[in-house]
Amino acid sequence: MTPAFFFILYLLRAVAAVPQCYPPNTPLKPVDMADCASLIDTIFEGDKTDAPMDFSRDPRRGFEVPHHWRNDTCVIVIDLIDGVDITMKLAEIAFSAAKIGAFCIGQHGKHRLGGRELAGPDLKMLVIMAGLKKARELAVPSSDPPLRLNRQGNSSLNSEQETS
Repeated sequence: MTPAFFFILYLLRAVAAVPQCYPPNTPLKPVDMADCASLIDTIFEGDKTDAPMDFSRDPRRGFEVPHHWRNDTCVIVIDLIDGVDITMKLAEIAFSAAKIGAFCIGQHGKHRLGGRELAGPDLKMLVIMAGLKKARELAVPSSDPPLRLNRQGNSSLNSEQETS
């Protein structure tokens, strides 16, 4: 099999997956897509966007996770599902965030609360995009964050009630 075959297979898998959007009963604020778009642009800044990078919980081993980017009404959070280091590109994270924006916030987003998607090798990187109450304040009280992960990459939110 040729490298082109594997690249096409990767693209099909990446495009076919639909992010999980947060439902209306989620304690989040609506997201302003313009703010999220500027965050995605921030991820794309710099010369390392398309270079493979190591993501780790150990800051000495690469890009430290969990990590977040935030601005006025939007936050993008990344974290490893099982804590095992992985190698991937920041462009893949930006692509997942853009998909969440398109499916969960933009024209097709019903509730505009954000969502989450698994990305990277073996889908081990969790990418979350959600709303903020106001600048620099998470939309959910810190005693009940929506970003607590289990082994399947689900947050502490009730995933049975989530829709895409």
